[in-house]
Amino acid sequence: MNKFKIIICIWSLIAGGAIPLMAQETVTEKKASKAWEFGLGGSVFQFSRASFSNFNSVTGKGHQFDLDLNHVVWGGNAYIARELNPYWYLDLQGTVGCTKENLTTDNNHKWYAMVGPGIQWRIGEYFKSKYIEPYLRAGISYMYKDFAMNYNGSVGPDSDEMSWILENFRNKEGRDRTHLMPISVGAGLNMWLNDRWGIGMQADYLVMPYKNVANSIQGTVRFIYRLGGKTKKTSSAIQYIDVEKPVVVERIVEKPVEKIVVKEVTHESIMLEQLFTHIHFEFNTDVLTKDSEAYISKVIEALKKDESKRYLITGFTDARGSGEYNLVLSKKRAKAVKDMFVAEGLPQGMFKIAGAGSKTSLAKASTSNVIRDGDRKVTIELIQNMEYWNYLRDEN
Repeated sequence: MNKFKIIICIWSLIAGGAIPLMAQETVTEKKASKAWEFGLGGSVFQFSRASFSNFNSVTGKGHQFDLDLNHVVWGGNAYIARELNPYWYLDLQGTVGCTKENLTTDNNHKWYAMVGPGIQWRIGEYFKSKYIEPYLRAGISYMYKDFAMNYNGSVGPDSDEMSWILENFRNKEGRDRTHLMPISVGAGLNMWLNDRWGIGMQADYLVMPYKNVANSIQGTVRFIYRLGGKTKKTSSAIQYIDVEKPVVVERIVEKPVEKIVVKEVTHESIMLEQLFTHIHFEFNTDVLTKDSEAYISKVIEALKKDESKRYLITGFTDARGSGEYNLVLSKKRAKAVKDMFVAEGLPQGMFKIAGAGSKTSLAKASTSNVIRDGDRKVTIELIQNMEYWNYLRDEN
């Protein structure tokens, strides 16, 4: 009973160490903080165990006996890792499990526990891989087990006894120990779903530093929670393209001087461009700022001059909040502008909406509200390529 309490305490310390650290996460973004990883999952060990019973002679048929052969032991796994730099992580892993005693007839459950530190070499950085992260690992652990492993013996009455030996193929001779210090070498793979959650797999070869104690194999699968560290999202890049302007060559033609007429289209296009860049929203809402409300009526008047044109309305948000929330909010902002246009009599078919969330936000979440106002906006783009227009999906 005392052994059981000790093992439960070890398990609680390993698994519960993550709780106070998880509570330290805040909404505010931090610069280049080192990552913590916390995992819970299951492990399987290779421990070959054999026992023979009920050996007896059968007239005319020779001998018969019962064989109980087991190769694996299951358990739960807890995991904590700390980033030293993008290539090296220091971890602490522990496993607690139980199995039935196969050398006795009472079928009592026997317990085992293993805990120890390790060092990981993350090689995903060499392949520019952020979401698929392979690594190599080495470590040393302390293992305690109270179930017996018998590799030879005899069964039956003295007059008709059977001796048996369990040999480990391509391994050391089997000897049993209660306290062990295995050295582990192996590899693993972390598959990240986003910046916080992932699934990890790990395989270790356990070298027993004893002359006749057989080596073992351990496999682990775990769910991982990641706290801090660099984001795994791809940063938005601004690309500048050089556009060649057509050169207008004037020719001198002998004809009467015509009156120069300044087309209003040029003025209108400049006015629309200026109006479209002043549509901004209050923080965390789809409500226009007071300054933007004054521009909407002017935009509507300009759009009514030619209702045959097609426009794409795209909403944006600042860097505050989660990516999923900001994507929904950006679509609401685009829809709010479209609804204003339709309410003033503009055809609904003139517009399609889309949301970009905070993917293109330039101001950091830690900047002031006045600065982040530049990212809380809606853009209105004139679409002249009708094939492209028909391809666009309205995210209304």
